[in-house]
Parts: sequence; structure tokens; C-alpha cells
Amino acid sequence: MAQSYRTIVGLTAQQTYAFDPNDPPAASGAITVNGAPATYTLNYAAGTFTLASPTIAGGESILIVGAAALVAQAEASNIIPPAFRNLIRNPRLSLNQRGYNLATFVGSTSGTVLTVSSVITGILQVGAIVSLPGIPAGTYIASLGTGTGNTGTYNLSQSSTIGSNAGSVTGYVLAANQYGHDGVKGGAAGATYTWGLAANGIDTILTVLTGTVILPIESLFISGGFYTLSGLGTASARVWQGTGTAGSGNYVAGPQTVNLTAGLQTNVEFGVGTIWLPQLEPGLFATQFERRPDHIEYFINERYLVRWLGNAGSEKVGLLSSVWTTTTNVLAVIALRVRMAAAPTASYLGLNAAIGGAGAAVTAVAVDVASQVTPSFNFTSSGGTANAPGFLLAGTAGVNAYFILSAELA
Repeated sequence: MAQSYRTIVGLTAQQTYAFDPNDPPAASGAITVNGAPATYTLNYAAGTFTLASPTIAGGESILIVGAAALVAQAEASNIIPPAFRNLIRNPRLSLNQRGYNLATFVGSTSGTVLTVSSVITGILQVGAIVSLPGIPAGTYIASLGTGTGNTGTYNLSQSSTIGSNAGSVTGYVLAANQYGHDGVKGGAAGATYTWGLAANGIDTILTVLTGTVILPIESLFISGGFYTLSGLGTASARVWQGTGTAGSGNYVAGPQTVNLTAGLQTNVEFGVGTIWLPQLEPGLFATQFERRPDHIEYFINERYLVRWLGNAGSEKVGLLSSVWTTTTNVLAVIALRVRMAAAPTASYLGLNAAIGGAGAAVTAVAVDVASQVTPSFNFTSSGGTANAPGFLLAGTAGVNAYFILSAELA
């Protein structure tokens, strides 16, 4: 017989529950309460069973397991709030993708060298799968040449010779524990994956080509007990707790229910196949995918990754206000909109430090005060005036720039 599982919290005292009349439990030995055999009587006409033992007290938390037991009456008293059902951050590119990686560019290839003459949007990086007319499928940036994210040369994984064309980044080759999308990192053997829009034009589908990808969930969102994973993709998955990439357990296709320990980082690891609308939620059954409002999605993401981008247009765009503490050091104190998961680390590309004009290139950044709320950083540059207000700018017209704070989960 099929088994049904329900967790009931905050019940009023009751002994009678419903069962599926199409799959009734046996007359004895088919139902347990909190793992212990129950005694009960069946009313086939009414589709119910009544517990003789144990006695259920009001406010008690119990687990009933039985052959297709629906426990519908008990479920009406369930006080588990539905908030934050989608514990895995929805990998929709418009919200979670690191914007500087959504690169479009103009370039040509000769052998394994890509020469980029213009970066239209985003930043190029090692591991980015590039798409150009005539280039072999799956070609990615294996290492940097003279380019460091903008114009210049890049060393590719496969050889080709094509003239100047418009290109784009369509996926990533990740090392173990390396992030591609915000909230998506490579498993123990790394991963190769691409992405594209679903037919509805709203959702992004990730396609894992090799290896595994891990979607980690912060420990404070796991209250313990039974959780159910569901989704519309084809990739099998496993759910495990801990940090890093050393997970365990079998990969399961389709929905699965796991028993989790409260307060531990929880990871959903997907194998080869597609990932579409993944959702991990409290309880023993999968429900419809919960779509959060965009502003809520943005705020959740900023707990783990915050970015400031300068455009590649003719005008340079100021990214952060700052003050020159010396002629070679700029201090920026950042008031974050969302408390980050940890004191963030910083990375940058193409920044200039200025007082009023173009300024000079930033050559280093270091933490001044580590904080999850108001971190501050020292930027090394030149040509400043001590105690003068300053700005961190996109360094050169026609070149993109970024400053990023990251508190991604380990």
C-alpha cells in the first residue's frame, strides 16, 4: 500500500482522521503515531479511522504514518506558517545572476586566442562559455591573456578562426565550490552548465552538462524536521547538510522528502539535466512553486552578493562616494540595505578614484572595518588631496567597471 506522511502542529485534541477511500489502511498494524504502532478502528463508510491509542493532546506535534491516510481534519489546524517556502533562491537571471557576468561583446578568434575589441555589457571571466558565430560549441575562457574582463585577449579551450562578430556568454565551467550564478556553485568535481529562458519567457532553466551544481541554503532558514524538494527540471538531486562540497546520499529523480537538523546549512545538489523552479519547503508534500515579488527577491539576494556597476558609455558613472585620507588612499564607508550573511569580501575591476576629474586607477582594495551592515574599505590610488571628498568611478569611457561585495555561503 502507498504510504502518506503528514506533520501536524498545534492540534486541538482529536482522535478521528480521514483516510483515502480509494486506498484504505488495513484493519490493524497499518498506522503509527510518532513511530509507535497505534490501535484504531475503521469506519469505511465515513472514510475515517479513530485512534484508541495513543491519545492526542491539544498543541501536540505529531507525525502520523499510514496507508494513504489523509488526516485532513488535523491538517485544518496546522499552524505552520507558509512564509518562505521557496528556500532555494529561484535562479532567474534577471534577479540572481551576477550582472557583470552577463557579458555581450565584439570579438574575433585566431586559434585559441579570442581578441575582444569592445565589451558592450558585463565583464568577461575565466570559465565563461562564449558564443560566437562559427566557434565550437562549449568553448570557454581557459585563462586570461591581456584582457582582465574588458577589451584585450583571452585564451580559449578550443581552436577556431573567425572574423569580428558580436558574441555573448552563455554558461560557465566551474571549479569545485566556485560560484557562477549567485547561489549556484560547482560540486566536488566542478560543473559545466548553461542557461536559457523557459517557454513562458519568465523563468530561467539551468542545464548541467557535466559534474554537479550545489544550491546552498543558509542555516538560519532551516528550522528542522521534514522538508520536501520539488521542481520541473530533469536533473536528479540530493539534499545534504554541511558546508563545502563533500555531500553524501543518493541522487533522486522527482520530489523527495528529507528529515533535516535545525540550524545547519542545507545543500541541494543537482546532477546532469535541467533545473527549473526548484523549491525546498517545510512539510511532507510538494506544493505549487511560490513566486515572490521581485523586490523581495532582490533583498534576499543582497544578503549574499551586492554589486555596483559602471556603464561602458561615453559618460563615466560614479559608483561610491568616498574621502581621500591621504594622497594615495581613498576610504569608502558603505551603508548596506540588507544585513549580509557574513562580513563581505570585496573585488573590483576598472575603477578610478577621483576628486572631480577622471582621477587615477585603483590598484588595490583592503578591508578597513569588517561589518555585515556598514563595512568600510581602503582603495589604493594616486593623485588625491588629503581630506578631500572623492568618488570611485568607472575608470575609462567605453570600459565597464564593477565593485562587488560577496558573502556567498561556503
